Amino acid sequence: MPTDDGGAVATLRDRTELEQLGRELDSTRGLIDALRAQEPLWCSR
Repeated sequence: MPTDDGGAVATLRDRTELEQLGRELDSTRGLIDALRAQEPLWCSR
């Protein structure tokens, strides 16, 4: 990312941490999708 004075800033992160966060996000999205699929069943009671 360029800065006002012509320099640059870089952020380095451990790749394993990012991969773990990605897996957690995928799991969370799967859970949300499953709950959304069940919502109409609860609404029709």
